[in-house]
Amino acid sequence: MKTERYLQALLVKGGSVAALYLSQVFLARSALTLDEFGRFSYLVSVLNIASFICLWGVDKYLVREVAVHHDAGESAPAWAEIRRAGRVATLNAILGTVPLVLYLEWARPEQMDRGLLLVAALALVVIVLARSSAATMRGFHRVVSAEAALNLVRPLVLIASIAAAWAWRGKLEAPWLVAGMAVSFLVVDLALRGAHRRVFPPPAGARDRLPLGKLYRDCAPYLLIGVGLPLLSNLDVVLLGNLGEDQDVARYAACARVINLAIVGLVSVNLLIAPKLPVLYQQGKHAEMQALLRRNNVVVALVSLLPALALLFFGGWILASFGEEYGSASDVLHILLIGQMINVCVGPVNLICMMAHRQRAASRLVLVACAIEAALCYFLIPSHGAMGAAWANAGALGFLNISLAVVVAVELKLDPTLLNLLPRRQA
Repeated sequence: MKTERYLQALLVKGGSVAALYLSQVFLARSALTLDEFGRFSYLVSVLNIASFICLWGVDKYLVREVAVHHDAGESAPAWAEIRRAGRVATLNAILGTVPLVLYLEWARPEQMDRGLLLVAALALVVIVLARSSAATMRGFHRVVSAEAALNLVRPLVLIASIAAAWAWRGKLEAPWLVAGMAVSFLVVDLALRGAHRRVFPPPAGARDRLPLGKLYRDCAPYLLIGVGLPLLSNLDVVLLGNLGEDQDVARYAACARVINLAIVGLVSVNLLIAPKLPVLYQQGKHAEMQALLRRNNVVVALVSLLPALALLFFGGWILASFGEEYGSASDVLHILLIGQMINVCVGPVNLICMMAHRQRAASRLVLVACAIEAALCYFLIPSHGAMGAAWANAGALGFLNISLAVVVAVELKLDPTLLNLLPRRQA
């Protein structure tokens, strides 16, 4: 894999993190009170979890299947999978609005009015469609384009839409922010759908007849792991919102946004190898897979160290960019950093499991990690607040990544960790 592609991915992902960070800083400092930012962050976490449930794992399935058909030049079966997955995602998203509304009314009845519930339901539908479209682009080996659209262009559209609403209305509340988020995802979805046809044109007049039931069965393992990871990333925020105060949620959410700076390298380069792994695995090229992982880890190690050190020593100052009241959460940031550094050190273990047909084993471990996080949250949050949520997240994330590394090492005979950068003795 060429160095230019790594640099391109790193620049796009770095820009994405910067755009997401700036959008949240803008909201926290200009448009929202501390309580309202906590309320909005809670809604975002709930929508993230709900969107991956509605996707039913088709995003992970599409990356693998579309990549294989694309590499073989098989346009008809690739587009059959894309259309079938799109129907499943759309149907699930529409049906998913009902339990979403019921949950929000149950969890926070005093803060949910009809307008907010309606906007949240619409946002869920467009979020699901945009994530499905981005997965298709990744399958076409346009990983950087998908990342740029979903996580670079989208935050900029969000900032523009919120700024326009703020200039018009002045003080903003959660419904307007969720509406802005929905608009940003809609713009991304429409742009990606147009790009699909330019990148890999569908055959003229072709229409698939693939049964939806089979796709539901094929994607079930991806559902568990596809939902499990967003659940693991957002469950702490949701439970902190249910068990704690909105101000704690606001500070904790700011820490979660900042912590993304430490994993820019990991995420950006892993995006590039995602379409390569299933092809190498199907071809039985074990040595090439290990070499790809080693090159991947070189870049990850180089680009993860400096951000981690910056957060360790200047975390409080960085948090203060959200506002003076956020700087006191630096201890929470440091705990979250521990979990993410374990994530960096073990390598792209979750990605390997998904692309090498080990998704069932991975999904079971993800569910166990979610159960661990939920139990720790219920035990620690009432007495320790945001600190308890941070320890729950770091502990569950550490368990998951170490367990997945063992699965990859034992079942696939691959070393995904940064230890594969050490020189090996020749037998």
